[in-house]
Amino acid sequence: GAAMVTADAANRMVTSFDAQFGGPLLPLPSGGLVRFADKRASLLSDARCGAKRTNLSAPGCAAAAAHPLSSRTSTQDNIHHSNHVANPMAVMKAAPGVQMFAGTSPLASCAVTFSILCWNLLAPPYKRMSGGGRESEHDWEARVHAQIETVGDADADVVALQEFWCANPKNVDMWQEFAAKHGYTMFISRRTNSKADGCCVLIRQASPNSKSPRRIELRNLDGIDPEDSTSPGLATLSYNDWGDRIVQLVGLTVDGAPVTLLHTHLTFPHPSLHDGPMRLHQARKLAECVRRVRAAGTPAIVCGDLNGDHDDPAVTELLRRGGMRPMPNAADEAWASHVAHNGRVMACDMALTSGDCAVESWRLGGTEAELLARRSLSDHRPLHITVSVGG
Repeated sequence: GAAMVTADAANRMVTSFDAQFGGPLLPLPSGGLVRFADKRASLLSDARCGAKRTNLSAPGCAAAAAHPLSSRTSTQDNIHHSNHVANPMAVMKAAPGVQMFAGTSPLASCAVTFSILCWNLLAPPYKRMSGGGRESEHDWEARVHAQIETVGDADADVVALQEFWCANPKNVDMWQEFAAKHGYTMFISRRTNSKADGCCVLIRQASPNSKSPRRIELRNLDGIDPEDSTSPGLATLSYNDWGDRIVQLVGLTVDGAPVTLLHTHLTFPHPSLHDGPMRLHQARKLAECVRRVRAAGTPAIVCGDLNGDHDDPAVTELLRRGGMRPMPNAADEAWASHVAHNGRVMACDMALTSGDCAVESWRLGGTEAELLARRSLSDHRPLHITVSVGG
């Protein structure tokens, strides 16, 4: 049978985990950034970072392994800048049979709005096949093509993707081609310790085909050490724990209104003694980062796969300590955005806001029936959000 663990032993383990997971967020001054000017792209795939406390691997989008450097690598000179005016937000409409959630924003009527698409893609090396093995060993490109088409149809100003397959050059090339076509700046951060996936943010600063009149630009990050930034307005931080998770920070202005986006994917709450404490520390560190941003006078939005609903201890800690607001009606309505590998149905894909920033409305793409039947393009439904900022 299973080994018995006494209460005293369990308490000692939790105390030990607190010491293990309690360290600060670590800057990872590398990552992949792609900007587009006149359809020419520069991919910063060879930036690397040194190790701190643990042997951290560079979170870039290159397939090659990271090599530690004792000093920072400057990549600013390799970036192509686009002078195009950025764009517009598609009017959000609920598809047939899809529930639309809306709330009353506390912001003034002069606030500007922009759209975010947030989606955990289910990286091919993590997708289990019915016949055995993983999708990465079979034909994975068709599903990625369909996902890219779905993102294109959303016409969002900002796209936040989790489980982005950084380790596969073909996958990166497919998304890079999409970004170039649609006028997005592409910011990719790989998880630490050579994990295959990471987070990717697409920021549309130029697109002749978009319907949105919004001008979105990168700005310096308030409350964050400039030395920790990959490039002005961009930074990647490690949670510095066993989960090898990261958070992307993106400083933006939307029609001149400042806002900082914190994009992340928290550890899954496996039924173990250490995942719970680790998640709580991830939430605490993320909340403290939000508070630093807020102390500098900038509103903040956290989005991503938090691997827990609003009653989850880690999400509750993030809301409380970070002084954040949930999406309207998200805590009151029954909804599902994810079917986990263990069959658990979860409402874990969300956006939390603070300061002069609020989720005006949100909806989930696809249907719950498709999700539960595992007929969706991912084991997560895409989250479409309209955000207001300023006022």
